[in-house]
Amino acid sequence: MIDSARHFLKVETISRLIESMAISKLNILHWHLSDDESFAIQLASHPELAEASALKRGQFYTIEQVKQLIDLAKKNGVSIVPEIDTPGHVRAWGLDKKWSQQNITVLCHKG
Repeated sequence: MIDSARHFLKVETISRLIESMAISKLNILHWHLSDDESFAIQLASHPELAEASALKRGQFYTIEQVKQLIDLAKKNGVSIVPEIDTPGHVRAWGLDKKWSQQNITVLCHKG
């Protein structure tokens, strides 16, 4: 498992990981892409989620980058299992003005 929602990794690093997984006979990569900290994957339907909630400016994976990693994984016999947490762990969604105006997050008061 890699946790790009909390610890952004460069595409080159993930590529090396995928290639080393094949050598080690590991065939499933669990890729954690969203959490309260960030939404690390660009979506065609809602690109603002990644742009507004990146850990640092530009630290998200574009659609093209994800496709390239999926292709590389297939060539190396690795399946990528993406994880996008919902309905919980979506605080990062509220960082974009469009989504924050919809009041999609709920504050939990400590009791």
